[in-house]
Order: sequence, then C-alpha cells, then structure tokens
Amino acid sequence: MGSVETVDKRTEYKYIYAFVFGDGCLEKNSGNQNSRLRIEHVTRNLDYCEWKHSILSQLTNTSLTTYYREDKQQSFTRLLTARHPRYSQIRERLYLNGVKTIDPHIEAFLDWEFLAIVYQDDGTLGFNQNGYPQVFLCTENFTWADQKMFRDWMAKHLGLHWEVVRKTGSKAHGYRLRLKGSQIPFFFEKIRPFIVPSFEYKIQLSERIVTGK
Repeated sequence: MGSVETVDKRTEYKYIYAFVFGDGCLEKNSGNQNSRLRIEHVTRNLDYCEWKHSILSQLTNTSLTTYYREDKQQSFTRLLTARHPRYSQIRERLYLNGVKTIDPHIEAFLDWEFLAIVYQDDGTLGFNQNGYPQVFLCTENFTWADQKMFRDWMAKHLGLHWEVVRKTGSKAHGYRLRLKGSQIPFFFEKIRPFIVPSFEYKIQLSERIVTGK
C-alpha cells in the first residue's frame, strides 16, 4: 500500500467512511463552521498515518503532529484536516445525538480495501488456549443492531461469515465481531495488498492448519 496519486469523488467518500468507521472522529464545534476529521495512531504506525494523509490532503490542507502521552508512555501521531462541507455531510449521516453509528451508505463502499482499513484500525489477531487463531473486529462502540447489519453486508458482498459476540472479561462491555476460523486465511489473503508494513503482524498466522474453529 503506497501513497495514492489521485482519488475520484466516490473513492474519496469510501476512504472517509472507512477512516471514520475505525479510529477517525468527525469534529464539530459549537458554531456554524464545517466539521473536520481527526485521526490518531501510535507513532510506530506512522506509515499508516502518512498513507491516510496522502489521501485526505487532496481534499483539504492536512497536518501531521507527533506528541508524547505520559499516561500511555508512548508517542502518538495526530492527523487533522481543515474543515470542509463534505465532512459535515458525512457527520450528519454517521452521528446520532453525538454518537457514531453505522450508516447504510457504507454498504455501497464495502470492498476488501475498506475492510482492510477497518481491520488495521480495529482488528485483532489472537490465539485461543488450543493454539487456534481468532480474528476480531473491536466494534464495541457500535450497537448490536449496527454490528449485525455490518456482518450481513460482509456476508453478502465479500462472502465472509462473522458472528456478533459479547466481549468477555472483568472490564469488558458491549459486543464485537468474530470471524469464522476456517475463513481467516482467505480473509488475510484478500486484505494483504492493502496492509501497511507496520500492521503486517496482524495478518501473520502460525504454521498450524486452521480448521473449522
């Protein structure tokens, strides 16, 4: 995944929806100004921030700032765009009473690149007690109904089968999406062309053969 030379309007919408679905936030102030997009990643994922910057800077001026968070004990990079009517339009569709939702418009933009962005932002690869891989999308901030809708779109358009599951643990809350184990190699094969180097660890499987878990 390299920098993007030019982006047409439809692809621009796809990227904005994908960025906001994950770690992005569309900010609106108390006045009548348009919204702007803010994205933050740990600085070890600077290549990912720079790739997003190469896209969003085609719409407005966009800045990248690195800062250190004492509470996290690590550096972060913030990407901040200028305000623009397109961000205001998408914010009206995505936010309900200030809470981010999954907009039905997203279905039209869902492809392997869109899902690769979501996975890099919010995906996780782990292994259960038997050593079998498990892939989750950490979508706890969305409602169960929103996640079910997104799950159904992925089955319809990409042939992927995810399950909406309750997150477990003493500090757990909400639901997230878990991919059918036997589809993990297929999923990684399809999104691999869109994964930046700093996130390649998220698609590295052990040599164990994945069966129907």
